[in-house]
Order: sequence, then structure tokens, then C-alpha cells
Amino acid sequence: MEQLIHELYSPANQGSKDRIQDIQRQIQQLQRQPSAWQLALDFLQNGDANVRFYGALTLIVKINADWDADGVAGNDSMKASLHQALISAYVRLALSGDASFVIQKLCSAIAMLYQRLAPTWQSPVLQVLVSLLEEKHVEPTQLPSFTDALESAHSRSIKHLSAAVRFASTIAEDLIDRSTGTNTEILGFLSHSCEDAFRLFDLALESTHNKLSASDDDRQHVDLAQMAIQGILPWQMLLNTFTSTSSSPEIQPTLDIVANATRKVFQLYQTEALRSYVLQAMIWVQQTTPRFMTTVDPSFPQSFIRSSAAQQTVQKLMEGSFDHEETLFVDLLDTIMSQVNYTSPAYLQDPALTDVLQVLQALLRCPGVAAIEDTVCQVILEIVNQLVSGRAEWDTDTEDRNTSNFLVTFTREACEACFAKSLMPVEEMSSTTQTWDADDRSRFSSFRFDVQDFLLAAFPVLGPALLEAITSNLQNPQSQPNWPVYEASVFCLRAFADAMSEDSAAFAPYIEAVLSSQYFHVILTSRDVPDQARKTSISFLSDITAYIKQHPQLMQILDFLFASLHMPAAATSASQAIHSLCYDQRASLTSALPGFMASLSTVDDIDATDRQRIFAAVSAIVQALQREEDKVEPLLQITHMLTSVFNSINNTEMSVEDLKVQLADMLRSLAAVGRGLRIPNDVPSELDHVVHSDIAFWTTGQGLSVQQQVIGLYEKVMGRASGIQDPGITEAASDFLRSGLTEDHPSPFKFPVAVSTNLVTALITADSANIDATPFRADLLPPSSAP
Repeated sequence: MEQLIHELYSPANQGSKDRIQDIQRQIQQLQRQPSAWQLALDFLQNGDANVRFYGALTLIVKINADWDADGVAGNDSMKASLHQALISAYVRLALSGDASFVIQKLCSAIAMLYQRLAPTWQSPVLQVLVSLLEEKHVEPTQLPSFTDALESAHSRSIKHLSAAVRFASTIAEDLIDRSTGTNTEILGFLSHSCEDAFRLFDLALESTHNKLSASDDDRQHVDLAQMAIQGILPWQMLLNTFTSTSSSPEIQPTLDIVANATRKVFQLYQTEALRSYVLQAMIWVQQTTPRFMTTVDPSFPQSFIRSSAAQQTVQKLMEGSFDHEETLFVDLLDTIMSQVNYTSPAYLQDPALTDVLQVLQALLRCPGVAAIEDTVCQVILEIVNQLVSGRAEWDTDTEDRNTSNFLVTFTREACEACFAKSLMPVEEMSSTTQTWDADDRSRFSSFRFDVQDFLLAAFPVLGPALLEAITSNLQNPQSQPNWPVYEASVFCLRAFADAMSEDSAAFAPYIEAVLSSQYFHVILTSRDVPDQARKTSISFLSDITAYIKQHPQLMQILDFLFASLHMPAAATSASQAIHSLCYDQRASLTSALPGFMASLSTVDDIDATDRQRIFAAVSAIVQALQREEDKVEPLLQITHMLTSVFNSINNTEMSVEDLKVQLADMLRSLAAVGRGLRIPNDVPSELDHVVHSDIAFWTTGQGLSVQQQVIGLYEKVMGRASGIQDPGITEAASDFLRSGLTEDHPSPFKFPVAVSTNLVTALITADSANIDATPFRADLLPPSSAP
């Protein structure tokens, strides 16, 4: 096996994955041999660190997998010998300064051995500590008291203490990490060593605190402190097991020791090299045992926030440093505030939290672009949002004026900070200058949506003053327009989109502040506008369709939207706004139908989905015409446009894949027209509504030519698709057939039952592999024909 280990690490084999896997397979086979017990112990004496590492690893494999199979479980002599050999090896290697990865793996081997010997191995931490102090294996029957052992430790080197702390940390961490495979009873046995472990950690922390108070540069003591801090956490988990199985008189002395050790951990926050480790410990304690936190420090978190080290961390954040330490600091604030009861104003009167709230407010103003450079702002905003949202749950009888004034001031300043954070860098507002990748834009967008959520929570606290503050930024610019400010203002106002849609009159002053601004005038009349400002304006317009249906600028707004279709960055937003506006306000736009029809001839160059949205929008205006006779000519024009597009496809050479896409697009365009022609669901059925006397107007009357041309175009498309196996075409065809199915006669895309049945039957029986995989769609059949 030794030769295989050398080959495993040989540079000559590192380039061959197959050779490495073959070597590992052979080593694993040899590790399962009964002779591997002694071989592993021999390896611990080897001069090569990699071989010593495999010695420890092999022991873990043997203890875990072959304890019973090799007869060790019933051989007390072999167990005692193995116990002695492993501790002796650990003492020798740890004190000789062996490589950390070797010592750590040997620690894990001893932890695995403890899992087998736990019922009879009563004081593992004490035994290893004393063995290290004596520099040889010490039998359990010869162990002194832990107090005497700690006295002896004072006269030994930091190397002895570090090795003991490493072992204590590892045994708890390994067994807890293996908790799914570790018997709860074994963790119970180990928990009886809690007091020993915490007394050891307390000694180590006291030693490091004394040394590090004089200098932060003592690497050995910094490393010792790190191990002790990290070791405390798994032992605190074991402490819960110990306290649940012990009587109160037994518990209290241990809890006092734990509190003392934890207090020393917190004091080490002043040591810069240890702050991240201390913060992790604080977060863990605050999450799991917040009451114990006040036992350790009755004035927490105020004392922590006011410490010079915390103030330094806040200063780093305010200077734009968002490293691991600063992020953990914010995580601790989040943990503290997550345990606050926001449904009562009592927390605002708690002096312990006053400083935390002030820090949170300050941290919303950290420099850097939100979520990209400033990586903590989203966590801070979430905390503040929860705080302000809790106001809705307050009992007004318990609220006093001071509390109310504080919350109003806090919320107003948080809104101001959020607005500043929502500003998009000017270079990122246009596709020609932007530098962010997709992930950057996604993170920034996510933060801004959180800002909108917060503004909704803040409105009940601030009232109309919030909207006035947002729209005050829209005052006509004195010199050069500040597009980031305009865009962020409109974006923030969009937080109230639902409310503006439901009660546009109440929001009229704020909507008008946008529409009457010089910024909006420039957007309507100039192409020299940043893409993002245009997109946000378009989205805003789609929010307020009910308001602008009678607005003097309505047609100018629609012209602007149609012009924006040809700007790639704004096309989708523009098509959505046009569709929303035309769908909702169809009746008020019928007089402008000729202009809309003309616009249809200009959309060939836009994205297929956007183009289909425009066809649906214009068709909705056609549907709103009062007389069926008036609908015929525009529908024939639309059909002729689509027929011309099909003829172009038919006369152009292209790949099969491109043809599939083009044909599916044609069918989806036809379906979009059909959907636009549907009567809106929210149109009431009035008793005096005049139904067209000729219910067969479209099937046999004057409108028949429309249905004939539509069906003819559909059949041409399906004929061109004959033999092409594509589920996209089938689904698009289904969408077309369903588009008028639910309407009542007279309706342009409501075909006679016989025609519909034939079309559906032809689609279902088409010779296409994808049809075989598509379940029968009963919803495609006319109601009278459905099974």
C-alpha cells in the first residue's frame, strides 16, 4: 500500500485520471484487509506525511467498517492496545509539529474510536490533555483531577495546549457532523465531558487574551483562539444534551464555566484577526440561545454596538468595505432583529436596541451600487421592511406620540436612503454603454423590487407625504436632465401600480406630475433618451391605462409606444403597454383605428412575441367597433398582411428548423388576432344590449369572406407544415382553433360547427410524430361535438 500511496502523489500520475482512480481502488481494497490495522499503525511512524495521513485514514476506515468483521468488538486487549496506540501517536505527532492535515485526520480517527468505546471511555478530553502534558499515553486510572491538569498546563508550551484544544474541538464536531449515523446515546456520553471541554477552552482563551492584548501579531495564539472559538460551538450543542439529562445542581457550575468562556470569546472581538470567528460565535449563540446571550452580557447588544471594534466595522461599511467580517456583522444585526416582536411598539422604547436601529439606518446609506458593490443593503432593507410593516399590527392604545414620531422619522429617512440606492448608474441606463452582466442586472433589479415592497409598507406610516417626496424629484430640471433621478422616481411610483389602477383619481396629482414633467415631454418627443428611462416610462404607462384613456396626450403616448417598438431595449415593454392600453381602453380608441392599422405594417422587424401582442391589441380595437359590418374591412386587411408574410416565407429558402419557427409564428399571429377579437370578460351583459340580428353574419353573411380567408391561410400554413414533426406548430395550431371557440355568434373567429370539427379532426389525424405524443384535446372540439 505504501508504494501505491507514493504513486498516488507522484507528479507522473497527476495527469491521468484513470490511473489515479485505479490506484485509489487498489488502496481501498487493501484497507479492508485484516492486516491493515497494524499496517495503519506502522504508517503513523513513516517519514512521509502523505503515508502518515493514509495511516490515520485507514484507521478511520477500519474502525468504521471492519470493527465487527475483524473481531475487534469482542477483543478487549486489541481495543485497549488500539486506544493506547492512537493517543500515543497523537501526542508524538502533535508535539513534534507534524503537518496539520495529518494531525487533524488522526484526531478524527480518535473521535471514531471514541464512538466505539464511549460507554467505557469516560474522560476523553481529560485523558488526551494529560497525555499531552506528560508527553506520553496516560492510563485512565492514573488521571489527575481536571483542576490539577489545568494547573500543570500553565507551565507547558502553547503547543501542548493547542493540541488539546484541537482534539476537544474535533471530537465534538466530528460526532455531531455524523449525527445521522451517531447513536444519540454516544452523544450523551460525550456530553458528560462538557465541563472539561469548556474549562479547557476557557484556559486557552484566557491565555490568548493576555497575549493578544499586547500584540495581534502572535500567530500561534491567534490560531489557538480560532480553534477554541470554533470548538465552543459544537460543545454548546452537546451542552443541550447534558442539561436535559442532568439535575439543576449539576448543571449550574457547568453553565457558569460556559458563560465565562463565552464571555472571553466576545472580548476577543477587539482583536481584529479574530473578529470573523467571534461574530460567527455570536450569531450562533443569538440564534440558538438568545437568553444565554444576556447571561454572558446583560447589556447586549448595546455594549457590543458601542464597542470600538463594532464602530470600526460600521466605519468600514460606511467606507464601502463589504468583506467577510463586515458581512457577518450585518448578519448578526439581522439575527438580533429577527427575534424582535414588531407587532408592539415596546421594542422602540428598549434602550438596548436604540443603537442597533441607528446603525441600521446608517447602513442603508453605505456607498456602492446596491446588491452589486454594496452587498449588505438587501439584508438591511429586509430588516427595516419588517420593522415598518409591523406597524400595521400595533394596538393604537399602546402607541404614544414619541414612539409614533420616532417611527415616522425612521421610515422617512429609510425611504430617502432607499431612493438614493435605487438610482441606476447613468452608464448602465443605455445598452450602448452598459457594463453589467446579466447577474449584475438581476441582483440590482431584485433590490429595487424590494424597495417597492418597502415603499408599500411605508405608505401607511407616511401617507401622501411619501408620494409627494417621490414626485418632487420630477420638477423640471434647471440645466441638464438627471435621468437616473427621473427613472428611479417613476420606478418607485410604480410600487403603487395596483392602487393607481383601482383608484386613479386619488393618485391623479402624482400621475400628472410624471405626465406633465419636462422629462416626460422629452421622452415623448426625442429619441435621445436613455433606454432604461424609456422602458420604465413605458411600464408606468401600462400601469395607468385607466387614467390616460381621456388624457389629452393619449394619441401622442400611443405614437411614442409604437415608435418604441423598434428600439430593442424597449420593444417588449412597449408592446406590453400597447396591448394593455388597447385591451383596456378599446372602446375609446376606435376612432383611431386607421392609425393602428397603418402601424401594423411597420412591425415586421420586431420580435415575434411582441408582434403577436400588437396584432392582439389592434384586433381588440376592431372588436370594440359597434357594427359587425365595420369590422370586416380591417380584418381583411390584417388577413392580407399575414398572407403576404406567409407568401414571403413560402418563397424563401431556409432550413427546416427556421421553417418550423416561421410557421409556428404565423399560427400564433392568427391566434393572437382571434384572442383580441374576444369580448372582454369584464364587459357586463346589459338587458338593453342590442344583439346583431344576423347571428350568421360571419358564417354565411357579409363577414363570410373574412372566415374564408382566415381558414384558407390556416390551411396553407398547415399544408406547408405537412410532414414536419414539430410540437410547437401543433400547439400553435391548437391555440388558433381555440381562439374563437368560446365566443357566441356572431364572432369573426367563431366558425360553424362542421368547419371547426373538420379542422380539429385534420389536426388530430395529421401524420406527425408529435401528435402521437399529444393527448386528445377535447377542448378543441365545438361544444356540440365534444365527447
